[in-house]
Amino acid sequence: MQMEIQPLSSNHDTSSFNSQSDKLNNWLKSAAWSAHQKSTATVYVLTAQGNSKVLAYVATSAATVDATTVTNPGFQKKGKTQLSQAPAARIGKLAVDAKYHGRGLGLMMLMHACNKIVEASYLVGIQVLIVDAVNKQNVLQFYKEFGFVQLSTTDESSDTIPMALPIANLVAAQAQRPRHRTQSPTK
Repeated sequence: MQMEIQPLSSNHDTSSFNSQSDKLNNWLKSAAWSAHQKSTATVYVLTAQGNSKVLAYVATSAATVDATTVTNPGFQKKGKTQLSQAPAARIGKLAVDAKYHGRGLGLMMLMHACNKIVEASYLVGIQVLIVDAVNKQNVLQFYKEFGFVQLSTTDESSDTIPMALPIANLVAAQAQRPRHRTQSPTK
């Protein structure tokens, strides 16, 4: 099945989306379009090519983070000043329809969001990517394997756990990715 990721539109069918999280399902069905239109979040959806049914989604937005909660050399004191709030991007929501769990769609959506955020970081100041991870062991492990670390102000009883990844790490990872040639080299 060929798939495509695109910005959410009024043409996308969210009615049967079921990630097994009522909170994530309801947000997609009742608030995502409004947030996308008002630019409080940018929502990307994954569909089968030529089909409008949403299989997965990710929502990103601008944010700031208390710099003292991130253990990262980019936030350490430079000269006489230290940022109290660091510019950030946030992945506030990421969900995959339960029928498609275990097929790598969550990773596909995370990679898409990270690529978009790295692109944005070249245009505006972004030092860190924050994710509001659902407080479930398998979800937290998914983000840890990607390099995210839990913020020091985390309330373990919360529904979500804020985690962070320095943008510099994403930029470095992109630089190490092999590039595919689109043309033969000329001699």
